[in-house]
Amino acid sequence: MKKMRYLSALAAALLLALFFALAGCSGVYVADIRKIGDGIYIIEYSDGTESSFVLQDGKDGKDGKDGQDGKDGKDGKDGKDGQDGKDGQDGKDGADGLNGSDGADGEDGQDGEDGQDGQDASGVTVEELYEYYCAQYGDITYEEFLQKFLGGGEDADGAVGRTLLSVVKIATEYYETVEHEDGETEDRTNVYNGAGVIYELGEEYTYILTNQHLFVSEYANADNGSGLPRRVVCYLYGSENFPSVKQEDGEDVQEDGYDVFEYGEYAIECEYVGGAVGLDVALIRARTDDLFAINPDVRAVTFAKEYHVGQSVFTVGNPNKEGLSVTRGVISVESEYIDLDIGGTIYSVREMRMDVPIYGGNSGGGLFNGAGELVGLANARRTADQNINFAVPLEVVEGAAANIRAFAEEEGYAGSVLRPLLGVTVTAENARYDYDELLGYGENVVDVTVAAVQEGGLAQRVDLREGDVLLGISFGEEEFSLRRLYALGDALLWVRPGDVMRIRYRRGDAVYTTAPYTLAREDFSAVE
Repeated sequence: MKKMRYLSALAAALLLALFFALAGCSGVYVADIRKIGDGIYIIEYSDGTESSFVLQDGKDGKDGKDGQDGKDGKDGKDGKDGQDGKDGQDGKDGADGLNGSDGADGEDGQDGEDGQDGQDASGVTVEELYEYYCAQYGDITYEEFLQKFLGGGEDADGAVGRTLLSVVKIATEYYETVEHEDGETEDRTNVYNGAGVIYELGEEYTYILTNQHLFVSEYANADNGSGLPRRVVCYLYGSENFPSVKQEDGEDVQEDGYDVFEYGEYAIECEYVGGAVGLDVALIRARTDDLFAINPDVRAVTFAKEYHVGQSVFTVGNPNKEGLSVTRGVISVESEYIDLDIGGTIYSVREMRMDVPIYGGNSGGGLFNGAGELVGLANARRTADQNINFAVPLEVVEGAAANIRAFAEEEGYAGSVLRPLLGVTVTAENARYDYDELLGYGENVVDVTVAAVQEGGLAQRVDLREGDVLLGISFGEEEFSLRRLYALGDALLWVRPGDVMRIRYRRGDAVYTTAPYTLAREDFSAVE
């Protein structure tokens, strides 16, 4: 029994070593191990290739041969008759030889260990792999283990299909007044098209994420007093209509000189909740009953925990307002700033670069990883270059959504994203690429260094100084690591009035933590 357990553990270790070696090699991993015959197993890899191995049972020992029977002794010869004497006595018969002992049966050889079999209860289990990993590399949660090493085994087509329950097509309607070069003005109804993802399914309202630039028009007149669209509708995948100008007797129907649009029976009325142009993230909402009336299976998206350069991704958008469709590619650059012209104003926006093809109308469409988890929102493209396109990255999307949702609910504030100003300027030093050999990918990291402290600002109040290297910022029990310049702004999206803030930093060779500071509402301002 002990030997069997040892062999099982050895098999688990060898299989695990194979699994992790493949997981770190160009993203290839073991997708399945199945038994196809006596001791014959097939290993299927994520790239579609296969290999096989054979475990043969030990052969039974052969039975020993029976010993040969001994031969009977020969009869003694009769004595010759003596002369005039008595007859000689007959010789005695020789004793029969004893039969040889049967050879002992050879012992049965031990059966060879079964290889891992997905349906064989005696094979190596995922739990055993997880325990072995923790023993070798340190504790992580079971969920994290599955996401890091097993999550990619899902059929990518299945992941795409599932995300279609969480995406919407969006239309925003404006009354616009355009002034032409000759000085003439034109009043028109303009409908902008984009896409979005379902962020939260509530009992009364469902919240939907999209791009803020869908809610900005350079030419919008002030008939609704806010500059926001006069009407917002969305459509679920599979139930899409195409907005069109209403006609009667072959003529366009107008009201006050503006065309009247029809949106069809599947249109779901929405309202704007809040957003920030500088982040290009917005939140709208619709009544949950209206969504369920069309499709009771709709669901909210799942946010990814991370993303990395080279990772395969796909987006679901509304290209050229022709309906929701899917395109694929990879992440090219994890973070950079680009200038976007939104409503006639230039904004510097943090973006993730990708080579996923997108077109006009893809704005707000979800960018998903191979497991169908959200990693960003597609929002921009470089028209002069092929497939240099952009998406608002995961940290900004998730943080902004939670921020808008919280302030809208707690304060009834519909408008921008709110976060505190620290009153500090930071710069990047010691920039480097930090590669993780086990995971097979890495990230660019820097020392986030204080370049200047604003007089009277929060940073000065907690005694931060020029030259300090910021390591982390915490609010309550949660700490955000600061390994990139943008990480500070991303972390502040999660702060709320009343939270106690602490900043961990390095000064010289020593590490310190600032005194606790309780944030007040007046410490917050809107993100432009």
